[in-house]
Amino acid sequence: MSYYLILFFLTFYIISLDLPRTAQLKLCFILFLLFSGLRFNSGYDYPIYYELIKKDNYAWIEPFSKILMDIGRITDPIYFFTASSLITIFFYYRAFYNYCKDKEFSTIGILSLISFPITLIDSLGFVRQFIAISIFVFVASTIERKKVYSILLILLASLFHKAILITLPLVIFRSILFRHYNISLYILLWLAALVIGPIALVYLVNTSGLYTDYITKHVSSNGYKIYALFSVVFFYFILNLSYLKENKKYIFLFNCFFIGLLFYSASLPFGLHASRISWGLLAVHPLIFGIILYNKEILERSAFLLVCLTLLAASLYLSSQNQDRDFLNQYRPVFLTDKYKRDWIINRSIQTEININ
Repeated sequence: MSYYLILFFLTFYIISLDLPRTAQLKLCFILFLLFSGLRFNSGYDYPIYYELIKKDNYAWIEPFSKILMDIGRITDPIYFFTASSLITIFFYYRAFYNYCKDKEFSTIGILSLISFPITLIDSLGFVRQFIAISIFVFVASTIERKKVYSILLILLASLFHKAILITLPLVIFRSILFRHYNISLYILLWLAALVIGPIALVYLVNTSGLYTDYITKHVSSNGYKIYALFSVVFFYFILNLSYLKENKKYIFLFNCFFIGLLFYSASLPFGLHASRISWGLLAVHPLIFGIILYNKEILERSAFLLVCLTLLAASLYLSSQNQDRDFLNQYRPVFLTDKYKRDWIINRSIQTEININ
């Protein structure tokens, strides 16, 4: 737990310094890269990836992720995690930079990137998916560029994890998401997704014959706590929609988040594994926090700081209570780990078979 808390307070210290926002951003993301790239045995799927690389058992992996795993196999599995962290952190950094160089963005939003769900903490385990997610977050931050540029980047991201292709229609038909809609419409659609969404999802899956395991096998927890949190975040964003609706780049972020919440609502009864398809869209929330909090007084920013710290502490506590294994608190820097004991540690960490598709 101490490593994560050190990361949190160092990040808070950096954004408190009297420095330009872009300088604060660079220091924070260098810190994130060191934390993520030099980790050992931290993250839900970390030991699974490690074991797959050691056994050369990943022919089914997407081609660009496979290249990264090849690097780990030829050298050391540790370098797979270092290389994947470098790519993920780079695209997140570029996304935040695109907003920090503007005047109306608060770097305190960065704190949500290391405390809220579906952020860098989850990227420690869901490695391939978060490379793809970070590329989409970057695309969302540059959505006003030529459409073909965004499409090519999404296709690139799919070579790391194919689930990100769900964002492709949003990029193609982005003009629809450049507009804000009536608040009552957002709320009605959210309620409809909760009630009708699961039925529609079952029909689509049964009709197409694709991903039937995702709705018939509960290979993970339901994710109700994460869903409840993002439902609260949704209403917070709704209450502050006035700060987003006049800028089409800002409202695009909100609409992406909202559609992600609809997907999560529809897949909620089938387990967290099924609802991971919504993560790429929900992952834009730290950027939205930065936009909104720029317009807030010190009291609300302080409250946000406490919320972030509470969420991080709660994540670490819940991880420590996980029946399979504690996949966060066993974090240790790789350079403090005896190279000859790594395989033994990984073997002890693997207690259940985890599906990393």
